[in-house]
Amino acid sequence: TQSTWGSMFVAVFGFLSLFGNADKRFSVKVEPSESTSFAKLLLKKGMLKDNQDAVNWEMSTRLAVPRRNHDCVIDGDQMISFGGRFGSNLESMNLFTGAITTAPGPLEIHHFRSVIVESLENKGEKEIWIACGYREGGGVDVEGAPLSHVVIVNPITLDFRNGPEIPNELSVSACGALALTIEENQPPHICVFGGSVGTHDNGTFQDTIGCYDRSKKKWDISILGKLPVVADHLNIGYIPRGTCGNDSPEKVVLINYRSSSYGESPPDVFALELFRDSNGILRPNPKGWDKLGDANPTSAAEIAIYGKYIFTFGGVNHIIVGHSMAHTGYGEEFINAFDVCTSVEHRKVARNIAGMRFAHALCHVPPYLSQYAFICGGHAFPKYRELYGNVTFADGLSRTDCEVTDLEKLVLQLERNSTDTRQN
Repeated sequence: TQSTWGSMFVAVFGFLSLFGNADKRFSVKVEPSESTSFAKLLLKKGMLKDNQDAVNWEMSTRLAVPRRNHDCVIDGDQMISFGGRFGSNLESMNLFTGAITTAPGPLEIHHFRSVIVESLENKGEKEIWIACGYREGGGVDVEGAPLSHVVIVNPITLDFRNGPEIPNELSVSACGALALTIEENQPPHICVFGGSVGTHDNGTFQDTIGCYDRSKKKWDISILGKLPVVADHLNIGYIPRGTCGNDSPEKVVLINYRSSSYGESPPDVFALELFRDSNGILRPNPKGWDKLGDANPTSAAEIAIYGKYIFTFGGVNHIIVGHSMAHTGYGEEFINAFDVCTSVEHRKVARNIAGMRFAHALCHVPPYLSQYAFICGGHAFPKYRELYGNVTFADGLSRTDCEVTDLEKLVLQLERNSTDTRQN
């Protein structure tokens, strides 16, 4: 959803910092000898199902409410899931005990992206900002009801409130989102990319980019220009300066999206280089977006960025068959890796534990957990229902399972064996 801390902070911090100055609210004391692997710690606590020599593990505790088209944030020792189609409450799971706390809610929003930032009003606290999405009940078979105001969630209390009004140009669903430091040495802006207006199946796709300056309390819909294509159900990733060498610029990357309702997803990956002007303001390269390469064509996927790799989890490709729509895909079961420095995509570097998955949530993680991707919920394929039964909500299509993937292990695996690649 990463569009996330995992996307923005890709440097690897020592895991010891997790229980030092990184976050004071972790409730489990960890000895130095135990702290070398977060996954091993969760295994020891019984929170992951043992999987010998694995790169990913299924979590022992499931979501309290099945959900898809939702989002997830890890803050302290809590994994907070919120929103989604037919899963409107907020729930917080303790990563080390599995205990779940639910808020009365409802937070009736789906098809959105969120970002997590430091609060400007309450120093030391964090806030989750939701700047696009449908209200529950809208946008699928009836006219959509996009958000009129940003929704701000407190990850500790699970309370939420309305934030600034969203301008008409940015009142969309299924957008991409990032927190970007537009003005040097100032709090990051909340930026919204693309999305669609109207119904899920017949909406108007957008190429707009808008950023909200939380200090000055105003929107700017021109600061980063426009997307190179109209897109919804998209992923936007942030690549820091120096990722591909000392002089390589920072950039944002567009990958995995729809450009038409139930049309085949484009494979194109685009990148927009960014630079700072003499006043320290982040500006787009005047040349605009460049095509970076091709990736497995999917939408409703999730990405996690680790070093130079964009890891794509699941997704779906929509193709019209006669007068009916069929979910088809080229990588729904697999994790793929796109190298932003060489434009090489590595296919099928690992398999999702539960098989095919889309419209799921990949949790925003703080920098000291950037090695791990936490995935929860999503669309339930028949294989999932065969394994777990119809333990779903409302329409019988949402899932409750979660899994954790070690991205560092995937990188080491890629470096050892890069035979399954495709040069773009």
